[in-house]
Parts: sequence; C-alpha cells; structure tokens
Amino acid sequence: MVSELVLQIALILAIQTAFLVWIFRAGVKMLDFALGDLDNSIATALKQIVEQGFGDFEPQNPILAAIASRLMQPPANEVVEVARSTDGRFSQR
Repeated sequence: MVSELVLQIALILAIQTAFLVWIFRAGVKMLDFALGDLDNSIATALKQIVEQGFGDFEPQNPILAAIASRLMQPPANEVVEVARSTDGRFSQR
C-alpha cells in the first residue's frame, strides 16, 4: 500500500514536471516571436527615420546661444586680491 502511494505520487510529479516543461517551452517560443516582431518594428522605424530625415527642428534661441557661447569662453577677468587693514576693513589701493 505504501509503495503504491509512492508510485502514484511519483507519477503525479512526473506529469506535473512534464507539464511545466511544456509551459516553459511555449513561453520561450512566444517570447522569441514577440522579440522578433519588436526587432522588425524597430528596424522599420529606423529605416523610415534614415530615409525621411528627422523632420523640422525648432530654430535656436539667440539668447540661449549667447549664454552658451559665453559659458564656453574662459573667464577674461583677473582675480584681484584686496588687502585688509589691521582693524579688519578692506583697504583701498
């Protein structure tokens, strides 16, 4: 009786394992199909972008261009050290 129960449990586990393997393989196939479809969609979109260009761009803001060019230049001013007098105030040159 005990060996029959063990045999039944082993059979159920084998069937369950086979079913899980089948589900896993089906999931892998679906994932492979979905990734292939996504790859094809991305390739088509990139091809259209290359052929048609990126479209019109907004013209550059002249104020932002001036600020950017100013930030790219090294500072023209020299650092001037101002001495302090003995009472802690800044002294004049």
